[in-house]
Amino acid sequence: MTDDDRLETAWEAIVGDFPLVDPQDSGPAALAGLYERLVGLFAGLGVEDAATRVRMPADLLRFLALAGGTRRRGDEYGLYLFGPATVASQTAQDSGLFAEHRPVESGLWLTIGSYGDKHVITLCCDADDARFGVVVDGHDDHPWNDGGGNVPWADSFTGLLTDLGA
Repeated sequence: MTDDDRLETAWEAIVGDFPLVDPQDSGPAALAGLYERLVGLFAGLGVEDAATRVRMPADLLRFLALAGGTRRRGDEYGLYLFGPATVASQTAQDSGLFAEHRPVESGLWLTIGSYGDKHVITLCCDADDARFGVVVDGHDDHPWNDGGGNVPWADSFTGLLTDLGA
């Protein structure tokens, strides 16, 4: 089974629980634009080598293409899996909020989802970081702030989807 097959199998197992709540362009041009926007965002926050460090894990890219936008399980306080435009805007918001606290070794993180009113789901998009692809649940926290509320959730985005289906 290929990595794409594993991602698609995990997504198919839960897609019925996650209706589309915000359709977004998720075609190749939109995903390339997301990458460019993220490189610009991190470069603007002082990450001089952002162009070589920002990488979108293949499983996240495949999900973004399949999902067609932001998906939500439950009510407005339910679990959101963000579409490309929301990943960009929420990553910009969270990164801007915590930029002054960012330790150099903290890596680069995407905001890929949320749940409740205090949980942010982030994914390491830093090709130079050993945690590349790891998903973290931040309870009133972010990896750049790390006030002790960041808990590893899965080793990959596919792992997150698999866990959500368990």
